[in-house]
Amino acid sequence: MFNYNSSLGRIQVNHSLFFPMNNKVLTHFTTEPVEIYLPSIITSTILLIIISMIGTIGNSLVVWAFTKQVKQGIISGLFILLLACNDLFICLIVIPCTLYLDIWTGDTTDWICRAHLTMKGFVVPVSACILMLIAMERFLLICFIPGIQMQRTHIVLSLVIIFCIGLLCAIPMGLHVRAIDLFKERDELLDLNTLKYGLSTMEN
Repeated sequence: MFNYNSSLGRIQVNHSLFFPMNNKVLTHFTTEPVEIYLPSIITSTILLIIISMIGTIGNSLVVWAFTKQVKQGIISGLFILLLACNDLFICLIVIPCTLYLDIWTGDTTDWICRAHLTMKGFVVPVSACILMLIAMERFLLICFIPGIQMQRTHIVLSLVIIFCIGLLCAIPMGLHVRAIDLFKERDELLDLNTLKYGLSTMEN
């Protein structure tokens, strides 16, 4: 994109424009070097990996244990099993995608970026709604004498509503995001800064 000749003190932009540099050393055009963010990136990566590993082990045990309760017809066990499956999906799929796309800003495409944001927008409200459903089921069973137990129709309707809420939160996030060519924008910014620096040295 540009070549700098220290002996001639000139910078060439797009192999066509030459500007005198007065033997000045070129400075970095980026005000925030990548090295500044490296410690925080490594720290975030380690923390997310630890959370993912602990969550995978813990939720796998919960899925194994509460599968037996669901077979026995215990409603609270079904809700906890669904919550554990949702959290297991977060630990196995969402967190690794977040590490690659958000923390390390890896290469991606539009549909991968949209799918990633859609997953994040879906699992968070679904987890919150399932927790609320567990609390409601406990409230109806404990705070009323005799306890009010949720029927199969209520459970199916509640899960359908939760699924719809998750979709309503996830679809807008997936539609309003896209992948950008980061290196292309950096190259264009470097071109502009190089040209601006060359013009300023000509005036001096």
